[in-house]
Amino acid sequence: MIETASGTEIRFNQPDSAYRKAEGISQSELKEVLRSPAHWAARYGPDASPTFPSIAMIIGIALHCKLLEPEIFDSQFVDRSSLDKELNVAELKAALDDEGIEYKKSSKKPELEALLYPEGKPIDKRTSLSGDDFAIVQGMAEATRAHPIAGNWFDPGRKNFRRGNELSMYVEPSADTYGLPIKGRLDRLEKTADGWMILDLKTTDDASPSVFQKKSFSMGYHIQAAFYTDLVKKVLDADNVEFIFCAMERRRPHGIALYKASEDMIEIGRTQYKKALKELAFCKSRDLFPGYDSNIIDLSLPGWASNLAHESPLF
Repeated sequence: MIETASGTEIRFNQPDSAYRKAEGISQSELKEVLRSPAHWAARYGPDASPTFPSIAMIIGIALHCKLLEPEIFDSQFVDRSSLDKELNVAELKAALDDEGIEYKKSSKKPELEALLYPEGKPIDKRTSLSGDDFAIVQGMAEATRAHPIAGNWFDPGRKNFRRGNELSMYVEPSADTYGLPIKGRLDRLEKTADGWMILDLKTTDDASPSVFQKKSFSMGYHIQAAFYTDLVKKVLDADNVEFIFCAMERRRPHGIALYKASEDMIEIGRTQYKKALKELAFCKSRDLFPGYDSNIIDLSLPGWASNLAHESPLF
């Protein structure tokens, strides 16, 4: 039994769809606020437009399910190449003959399907992936479980393994959240000798240190690390919480690299997510969500580009 602080809650085994509908501001929303409140309103406000995941995102979602909810993976995802092909007219007539169902020889495909499936044509509601993409998910999962460190973290044979995965945490409005409720969904939470460890899965094309370091900042991973670290501290009334990225390459050999978020990374992320919380609370109180600065801004070259002006001539 995990005790939670007053005004907070943990929900175990909560479906992702239920988490998304639950009240609370997530770290993903705060990243959008930092872009502009108008962008937040367009994506998360009451009149938000629907969004659809990319293939890379679907692969990431499938991997999360394979590693964190292995018991439901087969009911959620399927290799498209393994599915039975839709019956053509000749095959439908053959199936009707086998069932002893009469039909007109001139019947079209929809009429034949209606006779063969009187209660409606069977629909497979699983998310289908191409054979190649399905193999990518399987390969990353196998590489993870074979890893000398991560393999232990994501071993489904461990006692209460499922209980530590996909934890939904909620905090009621408070002074340090600027009067907004907040929420977060952790991939995995591990108890350590002196505290807690948050594990976060990231699929990527390149998990090498130099590339992942740049990507982590551009994608706002430092904001997520800070937000989740503070969330766990608040909910579990904990002092020692560390955040670990498990970066996994989609391409073979599915290289895996583990990175611990540094104190500097956490501090910068904390400054940014709190700034976003404060701005969002202000905008909500006035029901006003501005976009980018309307003034003209000087556009400068990045540091690496400005160095080109000082290079020596070739001749």
